[in-house]
Amino acid sequence: MVKFRTLIVGLSLILLVAILMTPISDVNAQDGTPPVQTAEPTQVSVEVVNDYYSVVTATLADGTRLSAQWINGPSEPPDLAAWEASRVTALDRDATQLPFFPSYSWVYGCSAVSGAMIAAYYDNNGYTNMYSGPTNGGVMPQTDTYWDAWNDGHNNFPNNPLIASHNGIDGHAGDGSLNDYWVSLNSEGPEPWEDDGLQHAWGTAIGDYMKTSQWAYNNIDGETRFYNYWQGEVYSHERLTCSTLESEGYGPNDGTVGRKLFYEERGYTVTDCYSQYVDAVEAGGFSLADYQAEIDAGHPVMINLEGHTVVGFGYDGSTIYIRDTWDSDIASEPHYMTWGGSYQTMAMKSVSIVHLDDSPEFSKTGPSNEASGFNPSSLTLFWGDSAGALAYEYCIDTDLSCTPWISTETETSVTLSALAGAETYYWQVLATGSSGTTYANGAEGALWSFTTFDPALLTETSFIPLLSR
Repeated sequence: MVKFRTLIVGLSLILLVAILMTPISDVNAQDGTPPVQTAEPTQVSVEVVNDYYSVVTATLADGTRLSAQWINGPSEPPDLAAWEASRVTALDRDATQLPFFPSYSWVYGCSAVSGAMIAAYYDNNGYTNMYSGPTNGGVMPQTDTYWDAWNDGHNNFPNNPLIASHNGIDGHAGDGSLNDYWVSLNSEGPEPWEDDGLQHAWGTAIGDYMKTSQWAYNNIDGETRFYNYWQGEVYSHERLTCSTLESEGYGPNDGTVGRKLFYEERGYTVTDCYSQYVDAVEAGGFSLADYQAEIDAGHPVMINLEGHTVVGFGYDGSTIYIRDTWDSDIASEPHYMTWGGSYQTMAMKSVSIVHLDDSPEFSKTGPSNEASGFNPSSLTLFWGDSAGALAYEYCIDTDLSCTPWISTETETSVTLSALAGAETYYWQVLATGSSGTTYANGAEGALWSFTTFDPALLTETSFIPLLSR
């Protein structure tokens, strides 16, 4: 397939300047006013690296050079056999990973999917307003299987309202992201909203703010743009902050800035926001030690490859665990890659980092609410950190009274071994600290439930075939 980004190489430099690199002011999502173009950079060049990755460079008025990574990651693994082989076969006891990290399948664009997985993790760990829909008791699910799939006339895709809103999904009334901006994979416009000039109101989908799949921002369907300092310059290894991009007029186009804008729309304060090449690209860039420090601090890391965006959520030495946007199965072993190496032949290039101000809120993380089929003789409850907490207590009961409260001191998990089979349990956690008592998921009554299986059903007839599989 000949792609738009490949065709554009044959255009003149003037056309590249006018169409590709022009910063665009923000779109008024309420009334659908088209974006207004502003001043363009003085120099532009373009390099199409592969079908999913292009790099455009520009020189700003002060002589600073930037590079824009256009990422349009494939909707399926290019090499299915290699993808299956990239699963961790056995998690090492010393490995570090963020527990119950969400896994979503590709829709709308890999960068928006990755952004949504990170936002969903935060929603389950104290930042409970990332998702405000009705599904799963108002807590963002860790998989996208809660919503029915849809077809755009060419391909089947999952629905995920945190990635892209859709008319009729999760209570959304009227057009959403997929109705206004999506035509088909790699479509270069025009977009459906242009028929009447009206766009939906933004607020609940991170893909809107990241400008994924929006032709008004020169992103074909599936594509997102990320800026960095130009590779090869003296300062190319340094962090390009969101504040710098915004002051230069490039903020509306950038995926990292888009993540920041989404968090702010959801009511949170962003403390750090930057993009940076990794040290394998430029010496002095974002390193394995930096990555490990992020995970240790409870921060997932958005990683841009040479044609795809993934999320790092764990590590074992230089091996990092990733969600790659190609499945929604959190039960199977995660995929892995080597820090600074390649995944599906696409080299690691840069990171997108957005930190939030500490929140006193926190959330239960697993087992997922209303899940079933758990072993009554061995089950672990998990919850996130609560800022400033000095101790935690949990309750578990077979009714909504949920008593008594039992201390875990500073531990954020507890393993239970004497539950009844074929029983539904309700549980809650609280944190105590200098600010008082804080309940998980925002309220004392925000209990989660799970159901155990009946050990009596594990007869020789039913259990041995399971072992043979």
